[in-house]
Amino acid sequence: MLLVLVGLVVLYMLSFAFGGGKSGSFQKILATVDTAQVTQIVVTAPKAAQPISLNRAGNAWQLTPEGGKTVPADRSAVQSALKELVRLEATQLVSKSPDSWAEYQLDDATGTRIKVIGGADPLEIVVGRFEYKQMSGGMTSYVRFADKDEVYLVKGFFDALFNREANAWRNKTLLSGSAADWMNLTFAYPGEPFQLLKGMDNVWRLPDSTEVDQAQLKSYLSGISNLTGTTFSDEKPAGAPLMRVEVANATGQAISLNAYPKDSTFVIQSTANPDSYFDGSAGDLFEKVFVPKAHFLPQVEAGGGVSR
Repeated sequence: MLLVLVGLVVLYMLSFAFGGGKSGSFQKILATVDTAQVTQIVVTAPKAAQPISLNRAGNAWQLTPEGGKTVPADRSAVQSALKELVRLEATQLVSKSPDSWAEYQLDDATGTRIKVIGGADPLEIVVGRFEYKQMSGGMTSYVRFADKDEVYLVKGFFDALFNREANAWRNKTLLSGSAADWMNLTFAYPGEPFQLLKGMDNVWRLPDSTEVDQAQLKSYLSGISNLTGTTFSDEKPAGAPLMRVEVANATGQAISLNAYPKDSTFVIQSTANPDSYFDGSAGDLFEKVFVPKAHFLPQVEAGGGVSR
């Protein structure tokens, strides 16, 4: 009897080790994705007017809405989406019938179709409704393979990552970096160009050694240190920029923010993301970047003193 018991234990352990990740009567690990091999992701989402193609270009990603021009994609958004696809782990086989697809937002009208190309085999799935249950494992989503009937509940929050309009995938960066590393600000304005320099004592001054309002300067740098646009302007402005703000570090590396006049506002572009243009009136983008020299000067109080 002892030998029989030992044999049963061994058989159980072998079946667990070599069972291919099966749980009960269904395959627990539905798919795995080698993100390093992925070259293209095509997303057809309810929130997007047309299918969206995300294509790897070296270490970067590009976005091509169906019938549109190729523009830089937000690399972090693509990486976050890919991370969710690394391991599709099912917690439950929910249904085996296409009649249930609409209930779980997995039909053609409500589901988000994701096709991943690269590596050994392409992966094509439809993701739908999500649920959050704190006591049973957190965020889960309903998923099916595009060519199969079964509906699974899997770990992950796919809707927020994939069901997005085309602009949500685009690179919105204008300026990023640590303001502590910046040493030189150049404001190229018509009629009023000026420059601000940071000394070895970390105090910002004008070239004539006039000390600027450090609180105002700190607030300005904080506002532009991780600057993003909100509304794209896809028509490239004609001519040269009317205004420019250049940020440079100690080694001389510089990024320029350029303002092109358009109607009653400006279109803003950055050399850090040269192929993207933004509406300067959206989110007060123009006012946040292109401030006058007086903004940084100490304010003279009524009694003749200087307010800093």
